Amino acid sequence: MEDIDRITEMHQSYIQSWHPREYFERLVDVEEPLVLVAEQAGKIVGYSACRAELELAHLVSMGVCPLERTKGIGSGMTLAMVVLAKERGFSAIYGHVRGSNTAARQLYRKTGFHMEWVDEYEDGDEKWEFWQRLETNFNKMDKFLLSFV
Repeated sequence: MEDIDRITEMHQSYIQSWHPREYFERLVDVEEPLVLVAEQAGKIVGYSACRAELELAHLVSMGVCPLERTKGIGSGMTLAMVVLAKERGFSAIYGHVRGSNTAARQLYRKTGFHMEWVDEYEDGDEKWEFWQRLETNFNKMDKFLLSFV
């Protein structure tokens, strides 16, 4: 529960339309949660959370502490989440990102996601969808990343 408090605090400190603590509680209160955290010196510096939707993993929230950005934490968590979703048998992973969040859009492209503009948010910002089909066979990199999960 302490992790949920830290994730909620991080999320609410820099996300424009933030989620309450209960949102994250629901993400971890399932049989097999799809939530990862990145720690440095015992402190959570990033998180990634997916929700299972039939055969799809929906990446619903992800964040890295502003002081820890550009250090590869987001890329590492994204790749680890892809491998975890693959291990759990999902056929694809997808999510949505604001057009104004250019760093996140670059991160998803860099980690192998396809991007497509799909709509606008209520505030007029562009809504982009990112997705990646997941192969069921594991390569050496997948196995390596799984050793950290």
